[in-house]
Amino acid sequence: MDRKPKLYGAFQLLLWISILLVIAAGTLWFLNYRLDASVATAKEEATQAQNELTALENTAQYQKISFAQELYQEAKDLPWSEHITALIEVLQSVQNINSTNGTIELYDFTVNLDSIEISGRTSSLALLYYPKSDTREGLISAVSELPFLDDIRIQTYLKADDMYEFTLYATIILDEATQQQ
Repeated sequence: MDRKPKLYGAFQLLLWISILLVIAAGTLWFLNYRLDASVATAKEEATQAQNELTALENTAQYQKISFAQELYQEAKDLPWSEHITALIEVLQSVQNINSTNGTIELYDFTVNLDSIEISGRTSSLALLYYPKSDTREGLISAVSELPFLDDIRIQTYLKADDMYEFTLYATIILDEATQQQ
């Protein structure tokens, strides 16, 4: 007889543990279901927000503002006050070349954010290419002394009367070392 109450108590204990496990499993299933539902809702909201953002980015007004911000940043990064002064000094010294070998006349000067164009005419193409020396200096060697210019070239010539018209192109270097000078 002693065994029956002990055995009955063990079954009762197992029954309560089983009931608690079923309740715990049900609770976990319910919480997992709620979590999946909230994740699905969050994904749907994120997708909707991304679609709205894409639609806004495709508007002309956003693209204009974005372009203006990029342009402002590039313009802000260029220390033009110092660079333009140095470039004008070099061009004035070249403009004053009047030797027995010929003259250089500069008449157009265009500065973009990433390049410079200098148009002019010369009586001798050699004046454009003279290497720097104590007695003379050519246009390309004078301009190449400027640390913020690179890829300096003259691509076109046009013979007009006794002069050659030319356009010098140079790329502006946008690195930090140049900007801090």
